Amino acid sequence: MPPHFEQKVCTVRGKSDRGYVVVEDSEWLVTIDQADVDSILEHWNNFSIGSYPDMGIYELDSLCFGDPPDELDNDPSIYLTWYNFHINADGFFFFFDEYSEGTYPEYHSNECEVLYLNTTSTGGPSGNYMHAVMAHEFQHLIHWEHDDNEASWVNEGLSELAMWFYGNPDNISSFNGNPDNDLSVWDGAWADYIQTYLPVLRR
Repeated sequence: MPPHFEQKVCTVRGKSDRGYVVVEDSEWLVTIDQADVDSILEHWNNFSIGSYPDMGIYELDSLCFGDPPDELDNDPSIYLTWYNFHINADGFFFFFDEYSEGTYPEYHSNECEVLYLNTTSTGGPSGNYMHAVMAHEFQHLIHWEHDDNEASWVNEGLSELAMWFYGNPDNISSFNGNPDNDLSVWDGAWADYIQTYLPVLRR
């Protein structure tokens, strides 16, 4: 991932018709195990903890935001790729994966629909926070399909809303003490995430 690229040795540890759970081999039975994988798939496929308990993340996000892309690999399943980021981040979607390798020479592509998730984030891979992060990042993937040049603050606000649909939204904090922070200026600070989420939730 940026700011540099690495090749990871990974193994598919679980799969369904909607997703594969791919885990960095060096993290297996260290930061993630089979119970985590089973929990990830259950919440991805079957249920959530909010107002829509009979729908998993895949169905919730697809109904709310649109169908995900399937650009290159002719496989509708999403790769949920877990590894140790070694930086302070929980997950990300990398849109260059939607293009063939070499399309952008300065970037690499896995040429499939991937969400990248950090095995060492708060609560661990089977915690509700990281399940909500999956919903957040999946919205970004879907949003790329339908509006790939969306303003960052709108896109992030909808990903925060995806966490609410799952049932574990981010805590409303930081922005409270700085309410004059410009809504449409995206700096990636914690308050920016919260301020983009609040107007979307009110609608």
